[in-house]
Amino acid sequence: MKEPGLRPAEPHRHPPCRLGHNPGPQSDSCYVTAQPDRPVCSWPEGCDATQASGYKLCFAHLNPDEFDQFLATLKPGADIDARSTTITAERLDKLIDAVRDGRGVSIFGEVNFQEAEFENVERIGPLTASHLTLDGAKFSKFVRVQVMGFNVSCVATRFEGGVNLEGDHITIDATSTTFGADSTISDMRISDRDAPIVRSLRNTDVSKLVLVNVNLEWCMFADARRLDQLRFEGHCRFRNPPNSWRWSPRRVLIEECGVRRWPIESPNDPSKFLPPHPGETPERTATLYRSLRKAFEDSKNEAGAGDFYYGEMEMRRRSLATSRAERWILSSYWLLSGYGQRAGRALTAIGVLVVAVSVLLLTVGLPGEHVWTWVQVDQSARIAMGAVVFRDAGQQLTPAGTWTVMIARFLGPVLLALAVLAVRTRVKR
Repeated sequence: MKEPGLRPAEPHRHPPCRLGHNPGPQSDSCYVTAQPDRPVCSWPEGCDATQASGYKLCFAHLNPDEFDQFLATLKPGADIDARSTTITAERLDKLIDAVRDGRGVSIFGEVNFQEAEFENVERIGPLTASHLTLDGAKFSKFVRVQVMGFNVSCVATRFEGGVNLEGDHITIDATSTTFGADSTISDMRISDRDAPIVRSLRNTDVSKLVLVNVNLEWCMFADARRLDQLRFEGHCRFRNPPNSWRWSPRRVLIEECGVRRWPIESPNDPSKFLPPHPGETPERTATLYRSLRKAFEDSKNEAGAGDFYYGEMEMRRRSLATSRAERWILSSYWLLSGYGQRAGRALTAIGVLVVAVSVLLLTVGLPGEHVWTWVQVDQSARIAMGAVVFRDAGQQLTPAGTWTVMIARFLGPVLLALAVLAVRTRVKR
């Protein structure tokens, strides 16, 4: 099936198609859309379905012998043009069997079930397709969809009974999709190819959705509903910040890339880059991070939740709606401990504090002549380290030295607490 699009055709009285249909007023049959630029069936009573190759009639109006002769001309992987054709379940099965290869996988160039209704379908695939279109389709029962190929479009698709969408090396667009019952998007685990790429969950209620071993580097979460109830299993891959000393590794949403104007490579061609997504703001992105943080916390993944907390704080710090005083506090929090997520920064800050206090004690803190001897250096270092852990060395100090030690006694425990908090966040389960 090559051409996209579905629309009602003249109903033909045949048994309903078990793979999918969009019935007319008097029909329970399946059909695929007509297009004007093709030879149509010459059935005397009128039919706008595409002619079967080599015949003047469509698949539905070939007599049994002609239909069998047509099937004999098909080879595995052959394309079938069945636009606007009403196909019985029996004939549809025979068509699919005729184009199967040695593994039993249905091979199509493009498969289009746009606006189709699937009433008794429990499985589609496995099939290989350059593009599978399910836009606007409706599935009344739980369905298992297995696809290997490139693009799967589920825009405004209604999975009333839920779906298990399994993919291998595919890109999925689930914008405005309805998951009426528990549903899963996962990899097929039948090859070493790339995990499915989910490109969009925009305007979708994801409260009943589980993502398993999928690639979310290009996924748009904006406007997704009940995002805090989205569940993750296995290894779901997110984007990382650009490789630079300025950015520490963490999970990053593509919306933040739009806010920061970070380059986004194309998922199909890494040498090409996507334009920034318009309309992304720090405030909206902070909300997304907050919702996903709760989703990770509910699944007891504290390390993953920490990355989204970090992203939320980054967006709050960049937001113009945040007051200047709050931005200053957040900047200090980021610098000293990475929002309580980077133990290395807190430990580094402690080291800098000890060195700074030691130098101040050597220069203005100790009474008497300030001569940098090993004895004084050792004495200053001991006092500084004791001050950081709130210990009194009992050393006589100048007024400047006393204030220096008092400040160190305040900052030291704070930095130690931030370091402990960061370590606990990364190891807690």
